[in-house]
Amino acid sequence: MLTALVLAAVVLPGCLAARFIPVKGPPLTTPQGVEVVRFAGGPITPSREADANPDSTLVAPPAAVASGAPRVMLEGRMYPVESINPDLLDRALRNRARLTKGPDRAVVLFCHGVFDNNASPMARLYRAAGYRVFQFDYRGFGASDRNNASTIQGIIEDASAALDYLRSRPDVDPSRIVVAGHSMGGAMALAVAARAERQGRPVSAVVAMAPFSNWRIAVSNNLGPVLAPLGFLVGGVDALNPTAHAAQLRRTPLLLVHARNDSIIPAWHSDQLAKSNWAVGGRAQILLLPGGEHVGAFLDFPSYQAPIAAFIEHTLRDDTAPDPEGTEQTDAKLREATGR
Repeated sequence: MLTALVLAAVVLPGCLAARFIPVKGPPLTTPQGVEVVRFAGGPITPSREADANPDSTLVAPPAAVASGAPRVMLEGRMYPVESINPDLLDRALRNRARLTKGPDRAVVLFCHGVFDNNASPMARLYRAAGYRVFQFDYRGFGASDRNNASTIQGIIEDASAALDYLRSRPDVDPSRIVVAGHSMGGAMALAVAARAERQGRPVSAVVAMAPFSNWRIAVSNNLGPVLAPLGFLVGGVDALNPTAHAAQLRRTPLLLVHARNDSIIPAWHSDQLAKSNWAVGGRAQILLLPGGEHVGAFLDFPSYQAPIAAFIEHTLRDDTAPDPEGTEQTDAKLREATGR
């Protein structure tokens, strides 16, 4: 009970108006070779895009930016493969050498979660797989604009602006961008990819690591059984609904990665997202990790990189043949793929 009360004292003020978003400051150091950039994020005053589902928070239409509305300024970082830890560099370069069709112009856009920033270690598995990674901070996070509250709608628009920025770079193939994210960032990745598909410019693939399927439920779960109902009351009227976004990914390959024993965001969230995607004929796959937790599963088990990297490489190939593993990964298949 005491733990729940302490958590509530920290969490509830941020819950109001959908602001349950703990903010972490900027990285203390910049690794050699990492390019730090400033770019325009979403509109300072977020706006909602009309949609048939009134409970889904969607990114602003392009007109909101094209109209010249003031925009926040964000900090992003382009991580080359060579910026990875020295002990992982040899393997990362070997992985890069075997990638098909111009790996130098393919990029993973990584959306970080709460208590994180644009130096997130959660993204290193993509560099270890041989890809460049672009990380950025939403408004209110890191060194990005802190004059605007970190609302759900605002950070979705910032994540979409990051995709637009990447597409504008001459060193990036706009047709070879994979959007990935962890926890809240996984939900952001779904929102960004949903917008891209609605615009007729789908991204190459989405990898959502430990995502939640419903914002209010995720908040309530972490308030404990006594205070759980408050999560629905103070979760915000524009609460994020990733399930609606997953249902819009009819053409975009989707991999949902979850630790089977995740106690922060239980694995059933990924199951709900997959079912929503399958209901519209989507191609979602579920990868259940037999070890680790919400964070540790992605930091402490290097062997888990193998099936995630294989999924990305498959989606970036020229052929469109179905994945031979089918539509759902199982623990047994994961153990076989990773040698565990």
